[in-house]
Amino acid sequence: MYLDKRLEDDKDYGLSLFKLGDEDCIKWLDTKETGSVVYVSFGSLANLGEDQMEELACGLKQSNRYFLWVVRASEESKLPTNFATEASEKGRVVNWCPQLKVLAHPATGWFMTHCGWNSTMEALSLGVPMVAVPQWADQPTNAKYIVDIWQVGVRVKVDEKGMIRREEIELCMREVMEGERGNELKRNAVRWKEFAKEAVGEAQGHINPLVQFSKRLASKGLKVTLVVTKKSLQSQDSSIKVEHIADFLEDSNQISDNVESFINRFRVAVSRGLRELIEKQNSLGCPVKIVVYDSSMPWVLDIAHELGLYGAVFSTQSCAVGAVYYHMYKGSLKNIGPVEGSTVSLPSMPLMETKDLSSFIYDMGSYPSMLRLVVNQFSNWEKADWRLFNTFDKLEGGKCVVTINAVDGCKGFAFFHIRYGHVSSFRRLVLDRFSDFDKADWLLFNSFDKPERKVVNWMASQWPVKTVGPTIPSMYLDKRLEDDRDYDLSLFKPGDDDCIRWLDTKETGSVVYVSFGSLANLKEDQMEELACGLKRSNRYFLWVVRASEESKLPTNFSTEASENGLVVNWCPQLKVLAHPAMGCFMTHCGWNSILEALSLGVPMLAVPQWTDQPTNAKYVVDIWQAGVRVKVDEKGMIRREEIETCIREVMEGERGNELKRNAVRWKELAKAAVDEGGSSDKHIDEFISELACN
Repeated sequence: MYLDKRLEDDKDYGLSLFKLGDEDCIKWLDTKETGSVVYVSFGSLANLGEDQMEELACGLKQSNRYFLWVVRASEESKLPTNFATEASEKGRVVNWCPQLKVLAHPATGWFMTHCGWNSTMEALSLGVPMVAVPQWADQPTNAKYIVDIWQVGVRVKVDEKGMIRREEIELCMREVMEGERGNELKRNAVRWKEFAKEAVGEAQGHINPLVQFSKRLASKGLKVTLVVTKKSLQSQDSSIKVEHIADFLEDSNQISDNVESFINRFRVAVSRGLRELIEKQNSLGCPVKIVVYDSSMPWVLDIAHELGLYGAVFSTQSCAVGAVYYHMYKGSLKNIGPVEGSTVSLPSMPLMETKDLSSFIYDMGSYPSMLRLVVNQFSNWEKADWRLFNTFDKLEGGKCVVTINAVDGCKGFAFFHIRYGHVSSFRRLVLDRFSDFDKADWLLFNSFDKPERKVVNWMASQWPVKTVGPTIPSMYLDKRLEDDRDYDLSLFKPGDDDCIRWLDTKETGSVVYVSFGSLANLKEDQMEELACGLKRSNRYFLWVVRASEESKLPTNFSTEASENGLVVNWCPQLKVLAHPAMGCFMTHCGWNSILEALSLGVPMLAVPQWTDQPTNAKYVVDIWQAGVRVKVDEKGMIRREEIETCIREVMEGERGNELKRNAVRWKELAKAAVDEGGSSDKHIDEFISELACN
């Protein structure tokens, strides 16, 4: 109700320490102006001295602000005589209130809190700045983060006797509710509210391809169970059964600053839950025969084999990127640096410069844990029964020679995880994904035959590889699966389709669609360059900017650019890319986005950021010739002039026509791959046949 709104009737905690009274306080808040009330609550265990209660009471009165103060009945005797009556013009004192409703109320401007973790998370999730009054246990640490790390509040100072004086309370309230300082804290609080919303969403980039692959298997008669870790995930497709395990991820108290610790807990919980689920299925007379698992969880293969089941790796990245990471895992890529004139040569792949490779290769010290996660995907490939890739056979053919100059084209982008902050251990997580390649029974890739023919053939000579993609809804490709119009599971709750109605008013091929995925965190100066470049191009544009990033846009940009552009927080990407008005896709080059653009015949303007994206961009531009890649300056910035130039190159003249023709050709090849008798369709049939024979 207060975040993603995906759980119907989930409006409160259900269980409360206190008996609920009436909600007069909400009615009282309804009479107050937006952001005008200070909400004061110190939790269910606070035990303030009588003199401290008096200082708080006087400070609240002196501030001349409206306030709602929760004072437990057992503490009321400590209030100054007749305080509640004397302060009734500005304040309301209650024994209990529905805190979530109060914090979510438009009139609530600030929260004076003891900094208990639950209260802190509720305030962050609802965008309410805080006055931190920590008392004991974890509260001082939480207050430190509120003030210095998240910058969403101020902390009261105590005197030499440990008392918070009335003057200090009044001063803090004025600081947080007045002037530019108050506005800044409010903006930060709203930003964290958006981060909190995003944190409870699904890992869309990995789940969607697996959902679509499940639909393909179910359409051929297999009984498919999709295993997820969130009860909030449901599939609308009746052919797929959804089971939930390890729902501990919903508990914000389980989130740690240490990514490695979180991953270990995740592995333990999922391993236990998966074993229990398989045993339950067997006891019900529906024995499991194979586990198809995301390549980021190579340890699932060991569980499958221990239980006498087959295991198939499902990779949501391209075969080319998989091959690069495998060579990293095997130690073939070492001591690579930005040496001008050098090239990197790998079997079945074009010669590439470092900027065309994963960012983990050049700077191996930045993300040790995530690098291990990626590389360890290959640790047991030899043991897997199948390896499935979301690609298709023609997608990665071709050859070119280029030189080394820099690791990442777009250093203006930074990775900031909404739960963990800046992730220093990301690299191990990425490379660990390849630790099972030599043990898996099959390797399944979300790709198709034509784009990656050479690298697919090389990988098939090493392991039981099958390309089974592109895994996008059938409506946009072969149209053989009835009612398969969307992914069913989405990271963001779909809103209305205003952007589609806006596109309906535009001419064919006239619009630039701009989206950098769900994790991009562009710096303010880079956002300004992008905004100005879009305006200078004088082209219609549809730009997806997450609510948490909107504050980085130039002042009044959305209004000033409204004649040619539309800025939205979310849009139905498949519908947008399939719309006749679509002329170009400015993309971060995530694999799912690239497959969608190829499958729908949309030329691309490549703006790669990190991990697999530089390699994907290399193929978009030099191998498939379906787009152009932006150039960065010596500071790693993409300038407005470069953006304007690239947009014109993709959408104008003979060069633009050539890119469009190539994109349309890839659209037809993608459709052919999944249609009856196509390469990916045959690979799925072979996979089912081999499974049945075994």
